[in-house]
Amino acid sequence: MVNEVKTDNIIPCYRFVTEDLRSENGVMQWSIGEWRRVEGELSLCNNGLHACREPTQSLSYVFGERWFSAEARGEILEEGDKFCAREMRLLKEIPIMVIHQWAVDCAYRVLSVYEEEYPGEMSPRLALEARQAWIDNPCPETDAARDAASATARATASAVARYAARDAAWAAARYAASATARAVARYAAWAVASAAASATARDAEEKWQREHLQELMMEQNTKDIINKILRNNGITDWEYVIHDAPQKIVTFPNRTQEEVNRLAKLIAKIYDAEDTLIIDNGSSIKEKDE
Repeated sequence: MVNEVKTDNIIPCYRFVTEDLRSENGVMQWSIGEWRRVEGELSLCNNGLHACREPTQSLSYVFGERWFSAEARGEILEEGDKFCAREMRLLKEIPIMVIHQWAVDCAYRVLSVYEEEYPGEMSPRLALEARQAWIDNPCPETDAARDAASATARATASAVARYAARDAAWAAARYAASATARAVARYAAWAVASAAASATARDAEEKWQREHLQELMMEQNTKDIINKILRNNGITDWEYVIHDAPQKIVTFPNRTQEEVNRLAKLIAKIYDAEDTLIIDNGSSIKEKDE
């Protein structure tokens, strides 16, 4: 059912665009931060600026290589998990690696479903390990290893689809071979539901997936903020500061102690630096406006 809304409120949303900031299905040329508007009668999939309210929903509509948070306003037509709007603007690009990490994390949660059914069959695990190595260090070598491992996992998934005794085993094999993050998440949720024979289990897994993607996006945003502050203060190698510098004290002035404590916890988690990093709200590092 199509729901039509006219609102002056800003609606946060998410969408993909092409490498050169165009709508893949359409002629719109985007510029980050600038509002775009369409004329004529709005029509889902025909005329309007399309997006989704939730990050995970947008992964079902990957029309382009770049992923953005956005805002919509004005007339809205909404159906299911997508909508089209009269006006929209792109806000901030979200690195695609966030999606890849999320997909791997989703997959690992149900890897045991497959391995319990097929002990000794390692191709899904090897495919995930190769993907994680590529995420950690994207380069031609890790890219080639990822592709090779995924090809093996695809062959395994095809065989399991024919002979699996349980739907859970098929789903658990299929996620490791899937090419898209959304498919990975879907198969992971199916595997959980099949193993538990419960729609409730699937719903719970999908809830975890939504929350985990938001968490990864928040971590990436925090990392961007931290890196901006450090760049403004002449520090370009944050990994050195965390892991190798003899003095691991980083200071963020003009923030409350509560804000600093929250930053410290996130930094420790993101950079695996717990118990090796001291952060306070003194003045040894100065924030500057760009």
